[in-house]
Order: sequence, then C-alpha cells, then structure tokens
Amino acid sequence: MPGFRHVRRSLQHPVHRGSSVRQRHLAGLAVATVIALGAGLPAPVLAVADGATLFVNPVSGCTDTGSGTQAAPFCTIQAAVDAAQPGQTVQVAAATYREQVTLTHSGEPGKPITVRGGDIRNGLSTLPLVGFDPGGTAADHGFVLNGVHDVTITGLGIRGSLGAVQLADTQLVTLDGNIMGGSTSGPQTAGIHLSGTTASTTISRNIVRGLARTAIVVDAGVTGTILTTNAVDNQAGGAGIQITDAPGTVITSNTVSSVCGPAIGLLGNSSKAVVENNVLATGFDTGKNAPACDPSQGTAKLSVSADSVPGTVADYNLADPFGNAPVYNWAGTSYATAADFTKAVPQQGAHDITADPHYSGNPDTALPIGSNSPGIDSADANAPGELTTDLYGYQRIDDPAFPNTGTGSGYYDRGAFEFTTSSRSVAVEVQPRQIPAGASTTLTLHDFGSWSPVVSYTVDFGDGTPTVTTTQFSVQHTYQTAGSYQATVVATEQNGDTTTTGDTTVQVSPPGLLVPKLTSSRNSNPLGYDFSDFGSTSPWSLESFSFDFGDGSSPVTTTDVITGTSHTYANEGDYTVTLTVTDTGGRSEKTSQLLHVAYQAGAFHPTTPMRLLDTRTLPSSVAAGGTFDLQLLPNYSNYFGYQQPTAVVLNVTAVSKGRDGHVTVYPTGSKQPTTSSVNYVGGQAVPNLITVPVGPTGAVSFANSWGGDVDLVVDISGFYSTDLSSGSRFTPLTPARLVDTRNGDTGGKLGPDSTRNIKVAGSGGVPANATAVILNLTGTDATETTHLDVAPSGTSGYGASNLNPVPGQDRANQVIVPLGPDGSINVYNHAGSTDIVLDVFGYYSPDGKGLFTPTTPTRLLDTRTTGTPLSRDSQTSLQIAGTGNVPANATGAVLNVTATDSTAPSYLTVFPDGQTRPGTSNLNAQPGVDVPNHVTTPLGTDGRVDVYNHDGTTDVLADLLGYFTAG
Repeated sequence: MPGFRHVRRSLQHPVHRGSSVRQRHLAGLAVATVIALGAGLPAPVLAVADGATLFVNPVSGCTDTGSGTQAAPFCTIQAAVDAAQPGQTVQVAAATYREQVTLTHSGEPGKPITVRGGDIRNGLSTLPLVGFDPGGTAADHGFVLNGVHDVTITGLGIRGSLGAVQLADTQLVTLDGNIMGGSTSGPQTAGIHLSGTTASTTISRNIVRGLARTAIVVDAGVTGTILTTNAVDNQAGGAGIQITDAPGTVITSNTVSSVCGPAIGLLGNSSKAVVENNVLATGFDTGKNAPACDPSQGTAKLSVSADSVPGTVADYNLADPFGNAPVYNWAGTSYATAADFTKAVPQQGAHDITADPHYSGNPDTALPIGSNSPGIDSADANAPGELTTDLYGYQRIDDPAFPNTGTGSGYYDRGAFEFTTSSRSVAVEVQPRQIPAGASTTLTLHDFGSWSPVVSYTVDFGDGTPTVTTTQFSVQHTYQTAGSYQATVVATEQNGDTTTTGDTTVQVSPPGLLVPKLTSSRNSNPLGYDFSDFGSTSPWSLESFSFDFGDGSSPVTTTDVITGTSHTYANEGDYTVTLTVTDTGGRSEKTSQLLHVAYQAGAFHPTTPMRLLDTRTLPSSVAAGGTFDLQLLPNYSNYFGYQQPTAVVLNVTAVSKGRDGHVTVYPTGSKQPTTSSVNYVGGQAVPNLITVPVGPTGAVSFANSWGGDVDLVVDISGFYSTDLSSGSRFTPLTPARLVDTRNGDTGGKLGPDSTRNIKVAGSGGVPANATAVILNLTGTDATETTHLDVAPSGTSGYGASNLNPVPGQDRANQVIVPLGPDGSINVYNHAGSTDIVLDVFGYYSPDGKGLFTPTTPTRLLDTRTTGTPLSRDSQTSLQIAGTGNVPANATGAVLNVTATDSTAPSYLTVFPDGQTRPGTSNLNAQPGVDVPNHVTTPLGTDGRVDVYNHDGTTDVLADLLGYFTAG
C-alpha cells in the first residue's frame, strides 16, 4: 500500500547479542525514573539539580580546554568530568571514546555529578562507547571511581580489559541504564567491581556481562548495595553476582545467567541480604558456556554460606537449573528444587519456582521472558529495591492471561523484564506520502496492541506546526512549504508507557504536472518484454500504473513503481504500448510508444536426436481439421539445459490414415499461418525437417488439414537460444556431395538393419571443430519401404528417424545432425536395401558468424497464385532480405520449399542469386505428389535466392522459417 510504513514491535523486549543491541526507536519514560528504595537507603537522583550541562562530542571544533558548550564541546569525557561541579550533567554524544575515565570530583547530596549518554532502549549502537576500541582492545577500565560520592552514570556502553567499572571507597554512586562488560581479549575480569568502604551504591537496569570471572563482584567492607532489575550474564563460565563479607545487600528482580558458578553467591558473612524476584537463568548461550566446566558438576543457582544465612531472605525467585546441578546450596546443603528447599528450610523460598522461564528470542540475548513464562504476574511488588519499571523503563502491567499470584499489586513479573504490550506494534500510514505544497495528507494509525489500551496519540508533523494530541486513528494535515518532513507519532498507554513511531517521511514538492514515463526491454521469453513506469513524476504520490500492450490483451494495472510488469506477445509485429499513470491528486496522464516485436537472434545448440511425440502410441490420431499442442517447457527443460529456446529443429513425420493432406507447425498461442510444413500422401509416412519458434507457453502446435486423420512422429535434433556463449554459429558452404552410394561410395547400398559410418569433418569444407552439419539426405532405389536414421557417431541406438524411402520414388529430407567425437555420423537403414545421397550445405561451429532469428512461418512464394509455374530447366528469383521482418543485412535464410502439380519426376535446387548453380538438389519432385523439404541457403549479395527446376513443369511454394545475420 503506498505510504504505508510499519514499525514492528513484538511482544518481547529488544534482543541483545554480544556487544550490540537491536535498535528501538522508542520514546517515553526516561531511564532516570526515581527508584523507590528500602528504609534508610537514599534514592538515586538522575535529573540535574541545577547548573549548566557540559557537552562532550569528539567532532571538529571540540576542545578539552574550553567550557564544554554545545557549540564547542569537550573532546574527551575525562576533561568534562574534571570540570564538572555538583549538580552538573556531562552530556556525552554517541561516539567511541578510547579512554579510561577516572572521576576525581564529587557531587553533593541532591546535586550529583551525572554522566549521561543515551537511552538503553535504542541499543548499544546508539550509546556512547567508553573504553572501547574498534581494533578489539580496550582500556583497563571504562570508569574508575575512587573516594568520590554523589555520582550518577547512565546511558553508556562501557568496557574494560580489567572490568567496565571499578568503585573503591565511594558513596552514593548510581549506575543505571548502561551496557557493561569486560574485554573478550583481556584477562578474566568482572564487569563491575565494588571494594573498600564503598557504601550506598545502586546498580539498576543495566546489562552486565562478565567474562570468565564473576559479572558483578562486591567485596568485603562494602555496605548498602542495591542490585535491582539488571540483566547479568557471564559468557565464559563464571558466576553472575558474588557478594563476599558485605552484609545487607539487596538483590531484587535481576535476570542472572551463569553455568559454572552460582547465579547469586553470598559468601563469607553476607548476612541480612534480600534475594527476591530474581530469575536465575541457565545461561544466555549454553552451547558457548558449557565447555568451561562440567555441567553435571555445576554449582547451585543460589549459593548462601552458613555465615550469610542469618537475617537473609530468599523468596519469589524463579530458577532454571542446568544439567544435574542443584538450585540451592544453603549453609553447605544442596537442594534440587524449590519444593525441597522450602520443606527443609521453613520460611525460605515459600514462593520460589523451579521451572523453565520460557525465554523469548535468541538464547544469546538478555533473556526476556516469553508469553507463557511462570514468572509473569507472580513477583513481590513490595520487595526492597523493587522498581515500578523494568530494565527498559516499561511500566509494570497486569497480563490478563495470568492470575495475579504475586504480593502487593500482584502483577509484577519476576526478573529484569516485564512481559508487556508497551513494546507494542504501532504503524503509521501516510497517504499520500508525496504532495504539492498547500495540499493535505492523512496520517492513519494502526495499533496492534491488546492489553493496555492507548489513551491518546500525539502527532508531530515535522514542519514546525504545533503538535496535535488526539484519540482518533486518523489525522489530516496541510503542509504549506516544499520540503521533506518526518512525522512522528507517540502513543500513550493507559499504564503511562509510550511508544514512538518514526520514519514516516512526507515529501512536499512545488506544484507541477504529472509526467508519465514508459520504458521497455527484452526478457528471456522469445517474444517477451519488460515494461517499467520508473521515472514517472508528479508532485503527488503516484497511485497506479496501467499498461495496454496494444495486442488486444487485457491491460495490466499495478501500484508498484519499481517492478513494472512483463508481457509476452503471441505474434511478431508492431504494437502501440500505452501507459496510463494516475496520481493521488486525482489526475491521469498517458504516454505511448511503438514497439517492434520480433524474435531475437540466437546460436544453435545441437543435441542427440530424441523422440518427443508418437501419436501412434496415444489413444487417437490427430483428426482432420484438428490441432495437437506439444508442450516443450517445462517438460524438456533438462534437454534444453534449462535455457529458454527461441526455436526448435524438429523432424516431423506425418503418417496418413488414407487421404492426402498437410500439417502446419507453428508456435502455440500465435495465429495459425497459411503455410504448410509437411505434405503427406495417403497411406504413406512422409517426413520433413521443420524449424519453428517456441510459443509463449513453451509449446508448438501441429494443425492438421481437412485431408484426413494423421499420426505424427516428432523428433528433435537441436534448438536455438539467445545464450551465445555456449552455442554454435552457422557457416554456409557451396553445396557439395559427400556420399553417393550409387557410385559405390562407402561400400554401396545400405542393407537391412545396417549402419554406415560416414566421416564428415574434413570433407566438403567442414572443419574439424564443427559441432553439427546441415545435410540433404536422399533415399533412392529402395527395395522395401524403410526408414533412415541419422545420428552422431558414438551414440547407441536410434530413437528418431529422418527419411522414409519407398520403392520407386526418390525422397529427400534435410538433416541437421551433431557430429560425433571423431567428426563422423552414422546412417542406419531399417529394412531392405537402399542407396543414399548426402549433400552438405553448411555447418555450425563456435567460431562461425551466422546467428539465427526465427520467424512465424510466412509464405513468400506460391506460383499457383502468380500463374507462372517453373518449366523445364528454368528458375525463378526470390527477394528475401529487406522484406517483411527480414533485415537488409540478412546473410542466409531457412525455408520450407514445396513442389506441387509436377508433370514429371524432377528435382529443385535452391542457391544464392548471382552464383553458379551447384550440382546438388534440395528436393525431388514427383507427379501427383506434394513434396516439401527444409532448405537452408545463403543469400546472394542482393539478398535474393534462386529456385531451379530440372524437368517438367512444377508449381513451387516457399515459406520463410527464419534468417541468418552475421553476429
């Protein structure tokens, strides 16, 4: 649909892989949501209390000695934090910062120094990257905080070869909404490390990756740490969160992945801890983690030392064990399941679950839960450190498909992610997307959410006009000035979450005309063309395109400006093609072009003769006046090398059921021509070679005259296609006699069921590299009715026939046959004995010049209508080049020549005008019989051929089957 831009948001959270995050163009609740902490614990303040904002952006014009204005920003984060005062924000632009940032300045209570980047929802690629190096190395740490207080770091991608963030002897530090991890090439490191007298640290809504060691490490002496709503992963077999001799730590609503170490470990004396609402995961990618340890010997998901048990609460956790590892190790005793743990340790784990969390997305992600997770609507909303929003800032929401089994509100989800429709799919359709200045367009909103209804839409049209807030799904707007504008829609849900759709560009142009443009080009079908409307212009969006191909077929209408349409014509000729373009302003314009439709020149691909059809094996013959369609494609696609043949060379034998008549062969789908291809005699089998184009459906048709019922035997010996790289080209020769067994050549007559090998290459002008030859085969003095089969040497068996000699008649048929590896052919005689005469007329080879262009069979000569039959020892001249579809530069022609009403046995010779008549023949005329033959002949310099009659009087018919040009 024109103007439709669909921004898809699945009912799962963005997928994270390694150090990249799928981008989300979502606006809404800031990552700086205030965290409601337990009694006596301060709330991290992410907003700037007062004072200026210092800007960091490593662009041209930046300076580390200035004041950090937006016009002249700092180049490095270090310079900015060195200059920052309490209450100021260091705003860091998305870029790569190859530095370790060491904070030496502190904020004040209520006035923290804030280092801010972007929104974690939009992905790692949109965040400032601190400590990173595109070459694969990293600084020792991204951030080092030593002895400072009242500092907030949010919205950054942070990495370090020795750990992302190191805190020592700090107070009131908040790490919120970051993506952090160690280096893949450095030593075993933690993502975040707290040590010394560090106190009142809040680590919330981060994605933290540890490599080989523990992802988050809290060492002895650290107090008041809150770890809430983080996705914690150890990708190399270590632990997730490790607390050692640090009492009073709050670990709430985290999704923690580990394999070889505990997801959460309370070591030494880490008593009075809170471990609630966590998802203790098996691993983001078990296939990657498993080699680091023996899964059967894996450690418990939650491991609590004996000295850490007093005052510690573990409840509402969802654990997914790996292999045979236990879920709990409590004071040195392991428990396989939550049920075992609760039974053995009263008042602990009463609401814990041991089950598959049913993660959504790829297992190498931050593991958001899926739509069927037991963690949905089952958390303790009153747990210390619990947030009202999840890792991406989405509001907690009641899933109507699940009972509320949690405490407090009852519908908080366990882990760092809320399964929510806030990642809903909202699409904006702009119609029309392109308009002239002063015209209106309509923005239609398509909302695919379900749980939390949208209460309003706020539309920014992008042109500086006031935003519009509406509850309607459709908004109209008029753009007054030409330009490109991006409209943005923010959907606000009942629970307060927002979803932003973007990339809905409206193109406003100056007023102008609708100008259609039509282009055409050939395609692979014999008479196929591609038509395009590309390049048509209008200040309005183009709505539809209608193609009339000018041949009486139904017009084709499309809305696709890129692909256009294709059409295959049934017949050659000149056609007027018309394109009608309609725009969304209600205007229509037409353009036309005259298209000359003709077959393309092609090379010859000789093949071993093969039988395609024998109606004698079918239930019925081809009735008088009937037609039989032979489907070549796709039935014989392999035979054609999966090419698109433009024409095929067929030997067609008509076996009459008792009456004389003729068969016309033509491309299926085209109009039946008024020509004949095979003239059959009652009670006899009469063959003729035919070159015929392939119809648009990949078929050729055989139309029987009203003479009588007839059987058809069809053999194929090659085809033409536009693949010039692998095909052969034609070279004509002065006709030369290769064999005449009447003179004793090759051993005299062919006996019954006998084969004669005849060397062709090296004779009559045929070179050694010839792939196929054009021969005229004549059978004479046959003692019985028989058939002659010609095939390349080296082939076994004969599945095709070329000529059907009968006693008392000289019969001829042209043969196009591939040469065997030794440059020879085999001629097989079926019954009795017969003499044969072989004349060569040309050959095909890779270095030849002639390319063949087929034509729908067209009658060029019929002396019956001119009243001038050929008399004894006379000839007539026939103009071919420059007539009809034949170009003036044609060098040769393929004809079907028929002798009829002959008064005496005779022969006809076809040869180039202006040249000496050769001592060969093309067909043998007989009184009372219509005798056709396939003729391949060069043209004289004037583009003409001559037809000579030896004896008696005969009428001559000549039908054009195609022509050669030098290519």
